[in-house]
Amino acid sequence: MIKFVHIADLHLDSPFSGADLNERRERRAELRKALVETISFCTENKTDILLVAGDLFDGEFAGRDTAAFVAECFSRIPDTRVFIAPGNHDHFGAHSPYRYCDFSPNVHIFTEESLSCVEIPQLGCAVYGYGFNSEKMSAQPTRGIHPHDTDRINILVGHGDLDVSHSPYYNISSEDLAASGLDYVALGHIHKPSGLIRFGGTACAYSGCLVGRDYGESGMRGLVTGTVSKTGTEIEYVPVSRRSYEEITVDVTGKSPSEVLSEIQEKCTGFSELTGVRTVLIGERDDFFTLPKSTVEKALSHIYAVHISDKTTEVIGYERLLSESSLKGHYARMLRQYIESDSEEMREKAMLALRYGLEALRK
Repeated sequence: MIKFVHIADLHLDSPFSGADLNERRERRAELRKALVETISFCTENKTDILLVAGDLFDGEFAGRDTAAFVAECFSRIPDTRVFIAPGNHDHFGAHSPYRYCDFSPNVHIFTEESLSCVEIPQLGCAVYGYGFNSEKMSAQPTRGIHPHDTDRINILVGHGDLDVSHSPYYNISSEDLAASGLDYVALGHIHKPSGLIRFGGTACAYSGCLVGRDYGESGMRGLVTGTVSKTGTEIEYVPVSRRSYEEITVDVTGKSPSEVLSEIQEKCTGFSELTGVRTVLIGERDDFFTLPKSTVEKALSHIYAVHISDKTTEVIGYERLLSESSLKGHYARMLRQYIESDSEEMREKAMLALRYGLEALRK
């Protein structure tokens, strides 16, 4: 039985371009700390193999000092074999961060787009892998893959999409995995953890990103750890990132701003100063409904960041609008002859134009 850790998509040296200088430094330091904690986990749990399924670095933004930091981290776990499959963001090109320094003997980087294999006789195991050489990959390294020796434990580490036929980032076929005889496939590229997926006798998983960097990577993020043997594979998800991004949805239909605010506060119970929250407002509201971002920020002053995504639609009080002396009222009167047309098709188009126009005026 082999004990392994599987990580991917850390994107060290991400630019965090929307943040100020101090926050960018803080966020980049958080990414580094996540790798340090992964190394500590490997040490504490006597991990045999660490699988890094691509995008460890954020490509062109990664510096030599960060590459040196990564190499030093891996050197701290000499008894753990480290296998790296470069992805589309940290591909093994001419200026790859992997070329910036020498890695310790326990580290193997798959530098070719063709499939290669490293045998570990003392573990009764072989690790297969490939690496991107550019931002896209048209090679098919896992097509028809079959281990040389099916009596030993066979692992694959790679980066790409699963069953996305026209993906420029390499389409990994589940049919090939099902027929492969592999025991575990460690995947990277999809930032959301997948849990254990089985194709035939082959177990595989996306670990997801080690640290969430924005609202597109919501929820706690971390590493996958597990055991693999010829009798089966088991995995466990271990949160690593302390900062998290969460998304909540609130329906405003028939509610006052204070009621909506109370619901937002209730749904944010338990979130901390390390949590960013995106609140998605849905449903129908009248044109008197207002909930400024500053009000929500004040109510959620204990959390890290607040973002409001307004996807509500306005209930149109058409008769009232006709009597208003506002710009909205003027716009409604311009459309009146079409809204009150004998043609049902014309009425529908005019009401749609009124809705879009009112939304544009509101914004």
